[in-house]
Amino acid sequence: SSPLPSETLNVHRDDTNEDYPLRVYGPAGLKESGKRYPSIFVLDSEWNFEGTINRLGIYRDKTIVVGIGNNAQRSRDYVPAGYLTSSQQGYDSGANAAGFLSFVRTKLIPALDARFSVVDPNRRILYGHSFGGLFSGYALLADKPGERLFKGYLSSDASNWGNNESVLLPLGQTLLTLGGGHLPIRVYCGGATAGNSFYAVGVCGELEKARATYGVFSDASVSSNILTGTHNSVVDVTAREGLAFLLEGEEP
Repeated sequence: SSPLPSETLNVHRDDTNEDYPLRVYGPAGLKESGKRYPSIFVLDSEWNFEGTINRLGIYRDKTIVVGIGNNAQRSRDYVPAGYLTSSQQGYDSGANAAGFLSFVRTKLIPALDARFSVVDPNRRILYGHSFGGLFSGYALLADKPGERLFKGYLSSDASNWGNNESVLLPLGQTLLTLGGGHLPIRVYCGGATAGNSFYAVGVCGELEKARATYGVFSDASVSSNILTGTHNSVVDVTAREGLAFLLEGEEP
């Protein structure tokens, strides 16, 4: 099959002196529509860009898809510092999800907005699988109220089996304090029985637990599902389920 229509651009990251490749897909006539559209920011676009577009279903003609290349630096960019030990798979002594999130905030999104005026800044969704799913959950917890880059988060069989107690949990506690118990977002977590299983839906589980225990985050819409399958075989269903949940009711 022929490639889907898309535009490409490179965005330079200063602290690592690298260019990140972006692919941007939008429906025909999008630039002339005079409207702003919701967007999906897809990590690991090398393998998940066109698949994401094909899984949008009824939203395909009214959603922008932004594929972010990983530059073969997934274990550095998608994993928080101190999250993995040297004996764990994917360990990188330079792990720095905070640095990558800062790059997305200060360089990548401004470059995209300058090029495509049709992206709605209030309707961005972040989507990642595996370490990308870990980063999606990290970004949810690390973004500060009033500065939140994304309205929705899709975390697919996330590799959330690292040091949650000292890395992710404190971020959640800070988020609770700064936000006064409010969290106006939508989040979907999908896991695989033969993959990361209950670890994969951990962020959604913690949000639900906080809501049930303390009555906070009542404005967050949370959905999670552990699907029968392997780490890679669930990509199709987690994407279809997650995108449908996160885009529900969206119109340009």
